[in-house]
Amino acid sequence: MEAIVCLTKASAKLSLRSIVTKYDALMAILLYEENLSALFPHVMSPLGVEPVFHVRHEHRDAVIGPNCDHFMTQFEQRLNEFIIQSRPKRDSNGWNKLQMFSQNEE
Repeated sequence: MEAIVCLTKASAKLSLRSIVTKYDALMAILLYEENLSALFPHVMSPLGVEPVFHVRHEHRDAVIGPNCDHFMTQFEQRLNEFIIQSRPKRDSNGWNKLQMFSQNEE
């Protein structure tokens, strides 16, 4: 249950909302069920959810698990470059938009 609650909160945050909605909970449960269906293909989901493979099975080990270090290193580099390039400009008070948004949520 804790995993579903965390996924629900994460869905709201990814949508840039501080309030969790029914949609967030539905998305969390769907992701959880898809994951269980993928891990245990011989057990049918009580909700009729089938796994959705975003990566082809024969390529799974290249992008999921300990064998994906190179992929993750490249992704981290691209992410860091994106962060640097899209860093907001500071206003006259020295605050950037992200800091102001975070401060408003507290």
